[in-house]
Amino acid sequence: SDLRNMEDMKHITEAVGRATPYTLDKELKRATVKTVRNKMIKLMSIWQRKTNLTIPPEVHDSVAPYIKDVLRYTIPLSIEEKALTFLTIESYVDMEELLWQHDHHNYVHEGCRVDLSALLKTNLVLLKYIATLSQAERLLAVPNADFAPL
Repeated sequence: SDLRNMEDMKHITEAVGRATPYTLDKELKRATVKTVRNKMIKLMSIWQRKTNLTIPPEVHDSVAPYIKDVLRYTIPLSIEEKALTFLTIESYVDMEELLWQHDHHNYVHEGCRVDLSALLKTNLVLLKYIATLSQAERLLAVPNADFAPL
């Protein structure tokens, strides 16, 4: 089959949707629209890399609306979404413990583990900086508000 053809894309999308296991909607045992869409994005990307062919934009861009508006009722798929999770001090400590004490990966060089830890810390500092900027931006919009760093 050729993913450049919309009819083939619809058949493959339906097969992916039917084969996708459920995780959120345990009561009705349905996969979610978002999960199927993410799997199709990965599949299209892999297919393009392996075949050195390009999926036309009109086909590529019509997959997500097809899943949301048509396939959701055909299979059916759930529209439920996972609740947002936030990084807490406890989860950060768990990640560092996993990296330094419970990671059984055989690193070629211990410096790789140091690099991973530094990357994690860099991302956290960046997120903290962005959060502080967005709080400052909100407070600047409100007159007479007290600025309290996060």
